Amino acid sequence: MANTFTATAQATKECPEPYAREEVLDEGFADLLKGLVFDDQVMDWISEALHQSHADEKRFREDAITRLQDKQTKIQNSHRDVSPTV
Repeated sequence: MANTFTATAQATKECPEPYAREEVLDEGFADLLKGLVFDDQVMDWISEALHQSHADEKRFREDAITRLQDKQTKIQNSHRDVSPTV
C-alpha cells in the first residue's frame, strides 16, 4: 500500500484536504530539485563538506572498531587469568 499524506499530522483531527500519494509528492519534489542551480563556490563548499563528513564517519568507525577490539582482548585475557578448578 502506498503512503499518503494530508495537510495535518494529527491523526485524531479530520483534514479537509485530499490525500496526496507519496509518488506524486516525490515527483513534484524531484521537479523542484531539478530547477536548483549552484555556482562553483557553493559546489566546492558542498564537496568539501561531504568529504569532511565521510572522514568523520570513517574515523568514528575506526575508533569503534579499536574500542571493541580492546574490549575483546580484555575479555580474552580475563578468561586466561581464570584458572580452571579441578
